[in-house]
Amino acid sequence: MNFNNNINTVDIVVTVPNESIVTVDTNMGEVSVANTKGNVDIKNDFGNITVENIEGALSVKTNSGEVNATSIVAGSENIDLSSDFGGVTLKKAGGKDITLDSNSGTITLSEVRATGELNSNTDFGNTKFENGSADSLHIETNSGKVSLVKINVTKEIFVKDDFGDIELEQAFASSYDMHANSGAITVDGAKGKLKANSDFGNITITNAQSVTLTVETNSGTVEFSGTLGVGPHFVKSDFGGIDINLFTDAKLTVDLKTDFGKIKSDLPVTVTLSGESNSSGDHVVGDINGGGEQLTVQANSGNITIHTAK
Repeated sequence: MNFNNNINTVDIVVTVPNESIVTVDTNMGEVSVANTKGNVDIKNDFGNITVENIEGALSVKTNSGEVNATSIVAGSENIDLSSDFGGVTLKKAGGKDITLDSNSGTITLSEVRATGELNSNTDFGNTKFENGSADSLHIETNSGKVSLVKINVTKEIFVKDDFGDIELEQAFASSYDMHANSGAITVDGAKGKLKANSDFGNITITNAQSVTLTVETNSGTVEFSGTLGVGPHFVKSDFGGIDINLFTDAKLTVDLKTDFGKIKSDLPVTVTLSGESNSSGDHVVGDINGGGEQLTVQANSGNITIHTAK
């Protein structure tokens, strides 16, 4: 009985054989598990959870607290980390399917490799993934910045961000699908099919390698530099200018149109006139270097400029 209204606590330290399956279920308090070979399952209502040097499947869930997992070797098993109110961090880990979930907190991945799907979801918080790989990558956040740096994905990178910027740097995949309701999208280094859409924000793509381009923004500028691969390619901005930087040997068939703006090209465009196509000051249809893959560029209110890449 506690007559002084103090909280009595008991710390429990359990030492087990190295090869042990560990299951922890607690209402309140910090939980730490380290140096075991076997599946680990942890549930905690209120408290931080730390896991280190584990070989086996890992499942961690806390309602309120930070989750930190380091040096996890799951092999063909899965890694699942979740916190309702707290950040989730995973470092130096590998497994099949990897899932990180936080209602309110940052999600951080470093040196993480998934042979299957890697999924990350947070309602309020930034997401950062650096130095890693996955078969496919799916990231969603309602409010926060998404940053992907030096990663390799076999299939698709999918990113959806309602309120925040999306930044990719040396993030390579066979295809990209990125959506930002209110935020900029920046991609430095990409190849394959690239789709980027922003309601309110600029879209900047640099050092692209043979990409198939589908880019749209309702309000913002579009800047592209690199090489275009198999078409057709489509670029559109409702309210903002469009700048496209191409090498001098680019072979394209272009359809450039702006409602309120000017069109300028450093690369000569051989204009084609027929019953189905025409060219004027705000609409240019023709070929660059004899023609090739289709490039359609539309600006409702803004200039369209094709530069020679330096």
